[in-house]
Amino acid sequence: MPDVISRKSVAPVLRPGTFCEGSVVRKRHRRKMLLALASALTVGQVAFAADRHWDGGAGTTNWFDADNWTNNQVPQSDDDATIGCDIHARNATVDIWSGDAGCGELRLADLEPTNVDVLRIRGGTLTNYTHSTGDQHIAGYEGTGTIELMGGTHKIYGGVLLGYKSTASGTYRISGTGYLDLTYGTSVTRGSGASTFVMDGGSVGFGTGSRIEANDVYIGMATGSNASLSLGTTNRIVANYLYLGFNGTGTLTQNTGSGYDVTVATQLRLGENTGSRGTYNLAGGKLSVTGHQFLGLYGDGIVYQTAGTNELSQNLWLGYYGSGGGVYRLHGGNLNFTATGKYIYVGYGGTGRFEWYGGTITAPGGTKPTMQFPTATHAGTLAMGWSFDVATLAAGGYLPVPGLDQSTLEITNGATATQNSGDWSIYQLQIGAADGNGIYNFNAGTGNVTYKLWIGRGTGRTGTLNMQGGTATVATCRMADDANSTGILNLASGSFTVGSPGSITTGSGTSHLYLDGGSLSLQATTKTVAVSNLTVGLTAGSPVSYEFGTGYAISSTTQYVGFGRNATLILSGNATDTTSSMVLGSTAGTAGTIKLRGSSSLSASSIANGSGTGHVYIDGGSLTLTGGKSLNVTTLAVGMETGANPSWTIADGYNVTAGSEYVGNAVSASLLQTGGTNIVGSLTIGGLSGVSGTFTITGGSTGATSGITLATNAGSIGTLKLRGGTLAAPVIAQGSGMANIYLDGGALNAPAGGLRITTTNLYVGGELTGNYTFGPGYNVTTDVEYIGYGASGWLIQTAGSQHTAGAINLAYAGNVTGTLALNGGSLTVGAITSGEGTSTLSINDGTLTFLGAKSIAVKNFNLGDAVGSDVLFELNDVADSLSAVNQNIGSMRNATLRQSAGFNYLGTALNLGGKTGTSGAYEISGGQLSGPHAQLNIGSPMGGMGRLHMSGNSLAIVDVVTLHKGTFEQTDQATLCVNRLEGFGDHPVFGANLTLGHLGGAGSASYSVGTGQSLNVSRTLTLGYTASAAFTQTGGEVTVGDMVMGERLGASASYVLDGGNLFVNGAIRRGAGSAQLTVNSGDIQFTGGAPEISVTTLSVGRGASGKFTQTGGLVEVERKLAVGQLGGDGRYDIVGGVVRAPGPAASLIVREDSSSSATVEGYGIFEVPGTLTNNGRIVANGYGFDGNVLDLSRFSAVINTINNPFENGTNGWFAVNHGKLLLPPLKVTNPGRYYWGESPSGGKDDADIDLV
Repeated sequence: MPDVISRKSVAPVLRPGTFCEGSVVRKRHRRKMLLALASALTVGQVAFAADRHWDGGAGTTNWFDADNWTNNQVPQSDDDATIGCDIHARNATVDIWSGDAGCGELRLADLEPTNVDVLRIRGGTLTNYTHSTGDQHIAGYEGTGTIELMGGTHKIYGGVLLGYKSTASGTYRISGTGYLDLTYGTSVTRGSGASTFVMDGGSVGFGTGSRIEANDVYIGMATGSNASLSLGTTNRIVANYLYLGFNGTGTLTQNTGSGYDVTVATQLRLGENTGSRGTYNLAGGKLSVTGHQFLGLYGDGIVYQTAGTNELSQNLWLGYYGSGGGVYRLHGGNLNFTATGKYIYVGYGGTGRFEWYGGTITAPGGTKPTMQFPTATHAGTLAMGWSFDVATLAAGGYLPVPGLDQSTLEITNGATATQNSGDWSIYQLQIGAADGNGIYNFNAGTGNVTYKLWIGRGTGRTGTLNMQGGTATVATCRMADDANSTGILNLASGSFTVGSPGSITTGSGTSHLYLDGGSLSLQATTKTVAVSNLTVGLTAGSPVSYEFGTGYAISSTTQYVGFGRNATLILSGNATDTTSSMVLGSTAGTAGTIKLRGSSSLSASSIANGSGTGHVYIDGGSLTLTGGKSLNVTTLAVGMETGANPSWTIADGYNVTAGSEYVGNAVSASLLQTGGTNIVGSLTIGGLSGVSGTFTITGGSTGATSGITLATNAGSIGTLKLRGGTLAAPVIAQGSGMANIYLDGGALNAPAGGLRITTTNLYVGGELTGNYTFGPGYNVTTDVEYIGYGASGWLIQTAGSQHTAGAINLAYAGNVTGTLALNGGSLTVGAITSGEGTSTLSINDGTLTFLGAKSIAVKNFNLGDAVGSDVLFELNDVADSLSAVNQNIGSMRNATLRQSAGFNYLGTALNLGGKTGTSGAYEISGGQLSGPHAQLNIGSPMGGMGRLHMSGNSLAIVDVVTLHKGTFEQTDQATLCVNRLEGFGDHPVFGANLTLGHLGGAGSASYSVGTGQSLNVSRTLTLGYTASAAFTQTGGEVTVGDMVMGERLGASASYVLDGGNLFVNGAIRRGAGSAQLTVNSGDIQFTGGAPEISVTTLSVGRGASGKFTQTGGLVEVERKLAVGQLGGDGRYDIVGGVVRAPGPAASLIVREDSSSSATVEGYGIFEVPGTLTNNGRIVANGYGFDGNVLDLSRFSAVINTINNPFENGTNGWFAVNHGKLLLPPLKVTNPGRYYWGESPSGGKDDADIDLV
């Protein structure tokens, strides 16, 4: 049997359709006939290939199952195959899973219009072999046939035919990884029936001249599918309807040559249904649509034309239905309308975008289609990618654009829009977008963006709006919306207004706002300006100033004020400004100024000078440093120009550096430092007249390298309060106004060159506790100084100089302590005074000089309370005064308080001497020590020596003097006035005057001298100076020059002599008070001559035996002279002299009561006008001389109140030794009984004769 040859060289015996299942009833009959035919062939005849029909005999869908084919043989490469005919396995489904299958012609749905047959290529390869011309794989020969290429390869050598007969319907669908191989120049064509080409995935390999032709071509038909098809230079698509993205995503790329067009007879439809997306990339050739083009019906449709021609006879629709979005990107080539009066609908029912970046738009006769924008939905966008004139565009000069004012205009792709005139309005304007940078030069006219202005959109893109004139109004402004994008708004001239409730904000990119001469206004209640970089004064030119008032909320990463010219940024009202970095005066020769006013606020990580100068004026509001917390400027001022008591705080972590710093320049202001550093060149606190400036430091450090000026002009007030932290300056100087310095804590450091301070008032502990040392290099000059004003204060001067023209006041308030210690240096002062608190003045070293008389009034005066060499302080002027509650002299070193004049007022104690090895001396030679309630301690219980030396006419009045250890010395006319003496031993000696008893302290004095004791007062012993004094002598000796008793009115004195001897060199006299002299035992001797006594009462033998001898002289008794009282035995011997009573009530009583005994004996004169009561013995003793008379004649009456006994009475009148008794004369006027030397009525029981 000869070999079988290819059907390509021999015409087939049976044409298609002449041999089929219709002529044979059973499959085996056909086999028999084929065998018969084969056996009848002779040599030279051709045995043609067999036809294989799918009969499904195996009951599976597997192509390679032989029982599924007639003759139980799988078709081979030289066989033709049929799936679905009139008698075999209608409506069949066949699968190729793997392996290599092949046949010549393949028919699906053969000879029966009702057949629906499907071939699914899931893997492997199905090859269309060509044994003769016309061998094709036919989907839908007469019925409905579908080839689904789901995987593997469909290799076509002949072609694919869809819908061969008019009754047929053929579909070819590629999905998954299926590959349609047309690389042999073959094509997919259509017959007379319905034809559909669907590409839901996979790929197509084109050869030269390959094309796809079908009634309907779908790329991305199935939901979720994603298919793309790319046409080479000789490939074509011919369709009635071309769908890109029906339910899925479909992309068609055309880059064909001349004559190889994509031809669509009816419509091009991209993005048919919701969720779908169709993309047409036209890069060459022609797309010819005889009808409409729909981009985005319910889905999204995009045409991206970079070359070639898109030709259509009807309208172009971008975004047809509400959910649809259509984009036309004309970057090159030609968009040609073949008829006039056509439209480009940009957002018809959905959203539309037309990108005109290049290319041309044409229509017959030089006309232009109308680009229509929706006016109600604002859903249309015109993106201009080439430079254009705004007025021309708005007027329809490029093509009619009705509705553009209600849509979006985008300037992108490097385009520049220029407006030199005209008035226009746009719904939305984008300058710079995803496809490129954009620039808008606004030079004149007006412009209104009613919805939003975008400056800089799209990653890496830049948008720039240059306002160089005209008036622009926008509803809101968004800059640098996307990552790495840049937005620039440059206001060089004209005006830029953002309406309400609009704002200027920044997205994820970088934005720049240049305020360079044009005006900026926001109309919203909250006026937000949020940019990356804000520059005020960008270019060279005249100074510019911008003010952001109430409602403004400014924020930026970086701010430049004064970049190319001098510029000022003012924050007023409740405006806020937040930035990471603010640079003032960026370039050399420029000045940048930021001014805070009202209740505005500025928050910045750093504020610094550039190469120019920077100035920060805080005239209100608040400045907060965050992050780096750095401020480095030329000038920092609080209260520089205006405002109502502005203030600022340098907080913890702040790092402030300024060339000059002002607090309260034109308006009163305050600066508070709680932490951080503040380094300035010069610091001025208090400027113009009537202005007050206050700088308070509670923490951190401040250094003023050039110094601090307080109260520059007359009428100004400058106050510096150091409460914590540190302050260093070479000079703190007062200007022409009032300067106040409060040292209330913290450290005041003098630099190496020293510290000079001049101020009106210096407070140490003014409001908080202050403890300071003025050491080497300190030069302090004040008008008034307070140490411990509202809080406790301590000031120690170890070196340097202080000069206070007025007073240094210590412990001004009642609950504070004020201490001034002069341990070195020089202190010159008008006075040192004390307030209501506890004040202490300590003088150890250095020089204390008073501008006039010394005036010190403190609670504690310490002289020598620090270890060192001897120290001396003197009161040597009659106007000098020292007043202290406590005075400590020599507590830690040898010290002497020397007073030759003036007053020393003592409150509680004067302590002379302190620790062992020290001595404290008080040398008073003039003036007065007045401490009526105080204790004077000579020496210390701790072992220190004390010395009290009194001389001259000095007077010391204290309550108690205690001699612990040391010496007491007194000479001249010095007087010590005390209530109590302690520690003086048994034999104290007072070289001048001793006064006991004044109203201070105990309010009375008492002193006693007993057996073995003595008291020696060289001049005057005064008992009862202003109070009572009781002196009791029971023994020993008391030696005085004079004795004064009851010196002042109201004072009283009592001297009771119960033993011992009282030696009086002068007289005993009574002052203006009362004096009671009682002599019981012992003896009073007047050693200086005739006795002289002046007392209120004189008692002799009061409750005890007493004797008083008057040897001449004068004894003056104001009220009563009593001899023998209270059971005592009294004896008054008078040997010459006079007893006198100055008042008429004075009396002499001899034996005042019956239990007593009394004797008056001698001679002398009693000049007493009162009553003489004689119940005892009155003896006139002439001591042998006849002329010695006891003269009692001046008494107004003589009475007797105690009768003698009936017998042996011993009382009465006596005259002995030539004595003569002279009684008052008895005047006899009428006859009767008269009693002489007796009561006038006599005594009824008095039988004895009283005159003996």
